[in-house]
Amino acid sequence: MLSLLLLWGIILLIMNNKFLFAHYLRGGAALCVLFSHYTASFFISNDFISSVLNIPKAKNLSFPRIILDFIPVEFPGFLSIFGVATFFLISGFLIPISIEKYTVTTFLKKRFFRLYPTYFIVCIINLFFVFLGFCIFHYSGKDYHYGLDKILSIFSMGLSQYVKDTISMDPVAWTLAIEVLFY
Repeated sequence: MLSLLLLWGIILLIMNNKFLFAHYLRGGAALCVLFSHYTASFFISNDFISSVLNIPKAKNLSFPRIILDFIPVEFPGFLSIFGVATFFLISGFLIPISIEKYTVTTFLKKRFFRLYPTYFIVCIINLFFVFLGFCIFHYSGKDYHYGLDKILSIFSMGLSQYVKDTISMDPVAWTLAIEVLFY
């Protein structure tokens, strides 16, 4: 199946002289990561999520029958690894081609304005949930472990994860941090 997808991508590359196959692979990788995060968040990490959000645990929680019948339980973890690795492979293939078209400064500016506005919007959404969490914890009398320094660190595009004694408020940004470090 994967070989057919790659063959189709090569045919599209020859016909269009574009990298359409990379977009198809990227879409497939995004679906793999989405499915993996859904299953991990909802089914595997339910105890953790309920403790962080201070809500009751879901009772009698199990994978949907279709997942147990057709897919091994470890498969969602494999899907996340496959999806992220695919993203990195696509980036490793396309970024050198992009660098050849522009000067280093122009390339970095284009990457910044392509990545950071979306990341900034996600950070604002995260701040809303941080504020909501603060209200919930404050109301219940519990200490809230995110201070102003931790809250502001989310705008660092994942690079704050590599600084000692910081808590990552957006752990999925680790992939962005790796990409930025390789630019």
